[in-house]
Amino acid sequence: MQHCWRTFYFGALQGRARGWKYDAEVLFLACIFHDLGLTSHYMGPLPFELQGAQAAKQILASHGYSAGKTRQVWNGIAMHPLPIAEFQPPSIRLVADGAGADVLGDGLRIIPASAMREVLAAHPRLAFKKKFVASCARVAGKYPRAAARNFLRDIGDRYVPGFHEPNICDGITRAPFKD
Repeated sequence: MQHCWRTFYFGALQGRARGWKYDAEVLFLACIFHDLGLTSHYMGPLPFELQGAQAAKQILASHGYSAGKTRQVWNGIAMHPLPIAEFQPPSIRLVADGAGADVLGDGLRIIPASAMREVLAAHPRLAFKKKFVASCARVAGKYPRAAARNFLRDIGDRYVPGFHEPNICDGITRAPFKD
């Protein structure tokens, strides 16, 4: 859960640094729910981001949240690990930016160091790198197709000699945090 909070704060801080206007409520909900697809309760055969987006949609609908804002939350969750997020409105893009900051250290340079320290003090990492990778591995082990980013990975694995897709574990290890 600490990762979800850090994702929100790091996303909001990046939005502020860029002078963007965004819906803070949509950003908050998308960040808090963005990894539901990695939890044992909500994981399933869809890619984890879609599993999570669908779960969040059901949760929000059951509480009477507006369809328009629910769609924005869904988009923020569904797109957060994908390059397409960069081309979305700020309320959606900042979910990806916040998660990227916390997982890989991306975008931290525009966040004031004092603000980053405050976020980490309030929401410590608690061996996040190791736990995050283990959580992702559990989903991949139980639902291998849920781990695929798109069909190109399958084609590359099968038909391109020496194909090697960059591995998120390398990026997590290089992230500038000392867990």
